[in-house]
Amino acid sequence: MFLGVKSGLAEKRLVVVPVLLEDLDKTLVDSFVCTLLHTTTYIAWPARGTSTEIERFWKNLSRVISGRRRIQ
Repeated sequence: MFLGVKSGLAEKRLVVVPVLLEDLDKTLVDSFVCTLLHTTTYIAWPARGTSTEIERFWKNLSRVISGRRRIQ
């Protein structure tokens, strides 16, 4: 699977939007995942989870998926 993702990203025909549900220990994460997080837009689930933060999360995800990449 990773090979297909890597080639799709290289050819710019695949969009990947990582969603982080919690902080990652970078010493335990695959180097490809670290590179992906450093080179693409990702969205983090709000740790506190207030209704305002959760609403902002869904709006940001919708923007990224629709091509309007600006995250607030």
